[in-house]
Amino acid sequence: AYELGFLSAQEEILREDRDTLVHYEELARARYASGVGLEQAVIKLQAEITRDENRLLDLANRRAALASALDALRDRPAGGMSPGIVLPDGPPPLSTLDLAALRAAAVENRPEVARSRAMIAAAGVGGELAQKEFRPDLTVGLGYTLVGKRQDAPGRAMPPQGNGDDILGVTLGVNLPVWRERLEAGVVEATARETAAEEELRSTLAGIDQSLGELAARLPLLDEQLALFTGLLSTQAEEALRSAEAAYAAGSAGALDLLDAERVLLEVRVGTARMRADSLIARARLEGALAAPLASLSSGVDR
Repeated sequence: AYELGFLSAQEEILREDRDTLVHYEELARARYASGVGLEQAVIKLQAEITRDENRLLDLANRRAALASALDALRDRPAGGMSPGIVLPDGPPPLSTLDLAALRAAAVENRPEVARSRAMIAAAGVGGELAQKEFRPDLTVGLGYTLVGKRQDAPGRAMPPQGNGDDILGVTLGVNLPVWRERLEAGVVEATARETAAEEELRSTLAGIDQSLGELAARLPLLDEQLALFTGLLSTQAEEALRSAEAAYAAGSAGALDLLDAERVLLEVRVGTARMRADSLIARARLEGALAAPLASLSSGVDR
């Protein structure tokens, strides 16, 4: 969504730039018609206007492809994404990032880690059960049956021996593990499952370390770049354009000088939007690596 917001911001900047160039082209044509300006300046401005038109078409193609991909990820029909997504303002800079605290939070919150640990525990229990299959099984049973006395006439006249005596039964059985190949295969399978689960956990933790290490290094740099674009670079580009416009109005500068100043401002404005989007995307990736929003973390992130 942040990338779509950047494309919307870039489109707005390009439309404003195109309108500005159209105004400059009208001024250049008027000067050329009066014999003051150069035809080269008019042609150059017209070419830049055409370039802006082509860039706008390219942005429309990129936005359509990105919106379709995002609709698919959200399991929504094509065209469900709003075309007017606005790029949020740049987030406040992060002063410090405690990598150890971030890793601890990620290990605690990531469901992949919990899943791998549960699989390791289950495989360990399975291995213990497989080892116990090598032990003989001893079965002991005890039965007790209540027997009533005979109530029929012959039974009362001549009761049988033990008439009415209850029955007590004891059973004893031993199951010997003679199919050792099958039992050994069970142990090998349980060990392989535990090894695979441990490898999955190791891979997950390595991925967490890689993501956090990259983002912890990039985020401060992105904050510095964004501050540079929104501060000094924007001020210098705007002042340069105002100076070029004043010189053009006074006749001491040509339309090409005006165009150069406008190109610099365009690059700075697009670069500022790009830095804002990159900073927001990096923060979203950090929250994904942590499996928790940054606002919910009490340690590891200082604003």
